[in-house]
Amino acid sequence: MRKTNYLFPAILLLLATFCNAQYALKPEWVKLVKSPQSSGQCEAWGVDVDAAGNIYWPVTIDSLNKQHDIVCYKYDRNGKPLWNTPFYSAMTGYQWAFSTNARDSFLYIGGTTCPIVKPECDMLLMKVNKSTGKLVWSKTKAFGKNGYDEMDGLEVRRDGIYCGGWANTTGTNWDSDIGLWKVNFDGTTAYTNSLGQKNTAEHQDGHFVVDTPYIYVSGMWGGASFFNLYDGREFAGKFKMSDGSMVDTLSFGAVGSWANSEDALGMTSYNNDLYFTGYSTPSSASDWQIFVARMDKNLNLKWIKYWGGSGTESARAISVKDGIIYIGGFSNSSSIATNGDYDAVLLKYDTSGNYISNYVWGDSSQNLIEDIVLDST
Repeated sequence: MRKTNYLFPAILLLLATFCNAQYALKPEWVKLVKSPQSSGQCEAWGVDVDAAGNIYWPVTIDSLNKQHDIVCYKYDRNGKPLWNTPFYSAMTGYQWAFSTNARDSFLYIGGTTCPIVKPECDMLLMKVNKSTGKLVWSKTKAFGKNGYDEMDGLEVRRDGIYCGGWANTTGTNWDSDIGLWKVNFDGTTAYTNSLGQKNTAEHQDGHFVVDTPYIYVSGMWGGASFFNLYDGREFAGKFKMSDGSMVDTLSFGAVGSWANSEDALGMTSYNNDLYFTGYSTPSSASDWQIFVARMDKNLNLKWIKYWGGSGTESARAISVKDGIIYIGGFSNSSSIATNGDYDAVLLKYDTSGNYISNYVWGDSSQNLIEDIVLDST
């Protein structure tokens, strides 16, 4: 199943631009979407901004009290709605959106789909017309039979669409691999590849980086049994764009707690380096903290920093601009979260690893940041 354990009947979905006067971080506007069902779930994992400043926000929503489907919203930079399009599967199964990429005239949405007619979940990729919100095509990829596959990494380049995520090649529970899938612009498959160990969990999580001639991925390595959803090592990998074959890998982070809960949930690039975030247990298994790390593109770790309280912190969203790292996540530590069970957290570091500031907000519900994109226009 999906690696999250914080699905709730209605989730606050925060989409904001920020005033960056000195070190202040204050939202200019917020959009909220709830399921029309009283007990329905609603969540968002991805957001992107195009060159014109338009914002694309795919939301996974339980609209019929029977399944999850995807609705994508388009706003201008001031929050004015431009269109919203439902991509319902007509009661044929479940769909989740985990990533999105706006490029040229099209929007690409990646996630997973779980058809009722067969006991598996497949990677899902949709191509959408940015102007109209109309679906151009929808494609799926199964790496094995009766397994769970999902797409988290999604980057569009001139030669095709690069996708990555979880790939179950054996159909065995708790056994997943890092999966790569390159797709041509007409929706045909250019290649697939996978990397993992037998009977353990490896998966690519969050965004990845495509920088010719390599693909750089983040994720987790060596998860065991049921705890493979969390219990592993932070992972960085370097693969060839040409065929998805592995060039080099690195496991990093804290070691020694009973569960070794580690996962590099997201990454980005800035200048010649890679930046990672996720959760780590530097002191004890019950104390998850957000980590921020910097690595060169030969996978040499330059530094790693930890932030959090005595409770649970995690982050998936990371972006860098003008030498400042922005990390989006959540906390339930009593010294940090004051509005509810989880409060959303936005952190700022410089590229030398120095902490600058944080902004915490929320209401009495669960509040989490799953993606962040900086508008450079």
